This record gives sequence, structure tokens and C-alpha cells, in this order.
Amino acid sequence: MAPRAGAMRGVPRKGEFSLHYLEDLSYQEIADTFNQSTGTVRVSVHRALGLLRKTIEAQRQNDAQLDLAALLKAASSGKISVKQIDLPSVR
Repeated sequence: MAPRAGAMRGVPRKGEFSLHYLEDLSYQEIADTFNQSTGTVRVSVHRALGLLRKTIEAQRQNDAQLDLAALLKAASSGKISVKQIDLPSVR
């Protein structure tokens, strides 16, 4: 499942993140653009990446819960048999 288009919303320092990963600029080029040290840019990009990972994982968990709820609702209404539900294994 692809991450939602808005996954970067709410991620601080997404400018640095986008310039590094989408525009393929080096940390030094970004640092020069924002008048910051390369260390500051590296930390900002690293933190934005961590927040993006957490956001995508939360979306995946939410999607899985919604899918399971829909299956259970269909099973309880008799539209499908509980035996037809193929639940994923728990990690």
C-alpha cells in the first residue's frame, strides 16, 4: 500500500527533507541555502525522516483496523462467513 499523499503534512523541516530526497541536493547545498551548518541540516532531515516513518506506520495500522472492522461487520451481518476471512498473521 502506498503512503497517502499528505503524509508529509505536519512534518517539521520538510523543506530540507524535500530538497535532499526529492531534489537530490547535498547537505552542504541545503545548508548554504538556509544559512545553517551541515550538521543542523543532517539532523533536520533525519528527524523529518523518522517522523515520516511514524506517520506512515500509523496510517497503515489505521487502514488495517478499518479493513478488519469492515470484514467483521460484513461477517456479523451474514454477508460473508467468518471462515472466509483470511486474517494476516500477527508479527
